[in-house]
Order: sequence, then structure tokens, then C-alpha cells
Amino acid sequence: MLPKKEFVVTDVKTADDFKAHLKEARNHGAILPLAKRWDNFKEVNEILTEAQAQKEAVRCLECGCAGFFECKLYEYANDYDITPQKYDGDKHAYDIDISSPYMYLDMNKCILCGLCVRVCDEVMESGVFGLINRGFDTVVKPELNRPLAKTNCTACGQCAVVCPTGAIGERTPFLKHVPLRTKVTESICGGCGAGCAAKIHTRGQLQIKNTPAGGGLLCSEGRFGFIKLLDQPRVKTPLTRKDGKLCVCSFDEAVSFVSESLSKIAGKYGKNAVGVSVSDQFSNEEISAIIAYAKKKLKTENVFTFSEGQNEPVDENAIGPIVQIKAGANSRGLTDAGIGLFNESHGGLKALVMFGGDTGNYKLPDVEFLTVIDAFITSSADFADCVLPAAAFYENSGTYTNIAGVLNKTDAAFKPLAGKTNIDIINFLEK
Repeated sequence: MLPKKEFVVTDVKTADDFKAHLKEARNHGAILPLAKRWDNFKEVNEILTEAQAQKEAVRCLECGCAGFFECKLYEYANDYDITPQKYDGDKHAYDIDISSPYMYLDMNKCILCGLCVRVCDEVMESGVFGLINRGFDTVVKPELNRPLAKTNCTACGQCAVVCPTGAIGERTPFLKHVPLRTKVTESICGGCGAGCAAKIHTRGQLQIKNTPAGGGLLCSEGRFGFIKLLDQPRVKTPLTRKDGKLCVCSFDEAVSFVSESLSKIAGKYGKNAVGVSVSDQFSNEEISAIIAYAKKKLKTENVFTFSEGQNEPVDENAIGPIVQIKAGANSRGLTDAGIGLFNESHGGLKALVMFGGDTGNYKLPDVEFLTVIDAFITSSADFADCVLPAAAFYENSGTYTNIAGVLNKTDAAFKPLAGKTNIDIINFLEK
């Protein structure tokens, strides 16, 4: 028996579809002239520069429905061996709405199931979408036929989750929008202390999107908050300050520098002249290891946090049934571990080791020696004597305690950019 032919809808693009784009010739790179290559074995084709390669990579060399790998219509059409020719007829041609930075609307793919209308109205209580017109002209549109960006859409993304065809979807934070088969990792949202279950969709080392897990919901921070981190510069290697500048060094060199500097400070001013701060982005296991490092290795009692959210589990931004709170991802974990806020009792510090380089509303203490362990370049790093590359939230495995006291487990969606987990770095420091 011959294999069943796959049913895929295709369309033909014409020059009119690309009239808004500048037509440019491909860059094939330079070729050595004959006079320079006839008597040697040099490469005939010179390679592209980095800028040329990036420009070529942005070209639209492939396309397709971004929802292809999740499309229920495609799945059922092939499962039931449909014959669409019997339904041939007139078709509407709708403009694609990309006014929102997070979502797109392509009603050419809509099958009028109404799920987006219902979830937005009945679950999210926003009522952004509605079915307008009747009969053949029926279409799903935002309120008053406005662009999506001009509505009260909160960018929760629930409409994209329930859409079975890719008529509503997430706009990926990349220059090329193509269908990608992704790896899915069960985790939680790191945006606040609610600890909402999330699926992290990745392709290689790229985070493509976040979706709700376990039948729950995600707010706009949970769905799209990771995008703002993509452009933040990462700490990729250990850095130590030499002649006023941060310079690349090895982990061994950095750890030796930190250990020797902290020993000198402690010897001169006493053990409690050294302080250790912990961000609410670290897991329970990492917090325990940091406390052990502070008390056993540094022998200091000055362990605190600059993360104010642990004292303010407040309902600040209610979005329908979704609630965002001030507390950080593991504010409750810090509290349960006995770590309090930075205060006047921590005065007299001469050295500070910061696990997480953000001081929030606090002024960075004026110390003689500062070490920052963070995944991103923060303002504190400008004053640091040593900077070590931490693993980012979605590069971590561990547990986080939400504000209700529920322990949530996370699995790493990526390998740490610098190749070491936060536990690895803490173990290095303890040597």
C-alpha cells in the first residue's frame, strides 16, 4: 500500500507580496582573481565578514505557518484524510495584524471556532475579541475593529494557547519568524513569587516562548517577560579588575583573587566586616549553599538580601483571574531560610559578595572589595573588583518556594552559558 499523501496547504507568492521590501542582490563574497591563485592552494572564495553573514542570514529563505507544529487543523485534516476540493469557493483576504509587540492576528487561518472569544471573555474577563458580521463574512476581530495594540489586551497570550490553527500566535523575538520544532521543559515562571507552572519552549540555546502548564494561566510577564532579557549583556567569563578595567581571567584565577582579598579584609577588620547578599532569583538549594559558604568558609553572620519583595506579597496588578505580585521568584525561600533585608545592623561592611548584582532601591554599600556573581551585567558590576558568571533562571534546576509556601521544582531548559551551574561556582568559592 502506498503511503498516504500528506495534506499541506500552500500558496504562491508574487512580486506584489514583497513590494514593501527593497530588492537586493545576494552577497556571494569575493573571489580571488586568477592571477593570485594559479600558483598556490589558497581558498578561491573569500569568506563573508561577520556583518555580511548576519545580513545574509536575515534573508527570508524559508517561511511557513509559525503554528505548524501545534496546528490541530493540520493534524485532524491528515488523520481523517480530508478532501477539501469539495469545499472550494471564494476566500477572504484579511490583513495580518502585527500592531502588538507580542501577538499577531492572521484571520486568513481562522476556522471560527470561537475559542479565543470565549477564553478572553469568560476566563480572562477582558472581552478583547468578538465575532462580527454574519454568514460568510463572519470574522473574529478585536473590539470596535481596532488593531490589537489599541485594545485593552493584557498580552496574557491565552488566545494563542487555545487557537487550533495559528490564526493567533506569539511573535517570536527574532528577525525571522519561521515554524520551529521546539524542546519543551517543565518549569515555573521566574517573574514573581506566585510560582506559576510554565512550559519553556527552546530551540538549541534560544528561548522561543513560554506557555502555561498544568492547566494554569500565565500573565504577560510569565508569557513574554523573558524577551526583555534577550538584549541584556551576559557575563560570559570571570572578570577581575586590573588597572581600573575588568579583564577576562580563568575561574581559578578569579576564585584565588576573591579568597585572598576576603581573607585580607577579614584579617584587618574582623570576619563580620565581610557581607554576603542573596537575590530572590536563586533556588532553595543555592540559598542553602550560599549560607553554608558564608558561615563555614567566610565565618560571617552578615547574610542578607536587597530583594524587598519578600516582605510585600501584595496583589499589585490583578489581570482578570491572573495576579502579579511584588515578591520575587524565591522571596519566600529567602524568608524561610532566615535571610532578612539589608539594614543598619549590616553597617561597617568592608567587603561584599553579591549573589545577584541588583540592589533594588538600596544604595550599593561603599566597600573596599566587591564581588558580583550574576548572569547579567548590572550596575553593580561597574564597581566590582571581580565578576563571576552565574547561571540564569532558566539555566537552573532546583526548587523554589512560592508565597503560599508550595515547593515548586524546576528543570534547566539550557546549559549555563559559562558552562558552570551556580552550585559549581559556590563550590569553587569554598575551596
